Amino acid sequence: MPKSTSIILASSSQIRKDQLKQLGLPFTAIAPNIDETPKKHEPADQLVLRLSQEKALKVAQTHPEQIIIAADQVQTIGQKIFGKPLNAANAKEQLHQSSNSTTIFYVGVTVHHQQASITKLVTTHVTFKPLTSAMIDQYIKLDQPFQAAGSICIEKRGMWLIHKMTSTDPTAIYGLPTLTLLNLLNELGVDLLSIHSLQ
Repeated sequence: MPKSTSIILASSSQIRKDQLKQLGLPFTAIAPNIDETPKKHEPADQLVLRLSQEKALKVAQTHPEQIIIAADQVQTIGQKIFGKPLNAANAKEQLHQSSNSTTIFYVGVTVHHQQASITKLVTTHVTFKPLTSAMIDQYIKLDQPFQAAGSICIEKRGMWLIHKMTSTDPTAIYGLPTLTLLNLLNELGVDLLSIHSLQ
């Protein structure tokens, strides 16, 4: 692997940056700035796979020799797709609909390196506790989850609202499924020890 090879996280998400830091690998973060609007009748699982791929490929256009990591996450209740609420009113509506329900969080993660890409879907089933209006208002005030899919910041106080979660990758709920990511890097033949030695 060339000494110039490094990792780029195609994201502006602080939680994804923190997750990657926990793996002990050097990286830089670049926001891909793509249009994340769902296509008409696009299923949630296909949406996150497509967006994670588009994010990775957008950054790879200007950094063709680097290892690009990208992810996208949405929450679903039935056929409804919940992304980032962006404001308190939307967050309140999303959490009211999640109350006392089992929802699904879909995460698509893509690794792109030297013209090769691998994308993986990870699902997490999340059952919310019954949430009163007072609980929701207080939570929104404390966490301000306006940039979090489904209006819940698991890395902060969001766990207070959860009854149980099930997933093949327990890190996926945070937005970047790191166990899955490490397997994808391995599939692409990325030598993590060599990258780590470049620090």
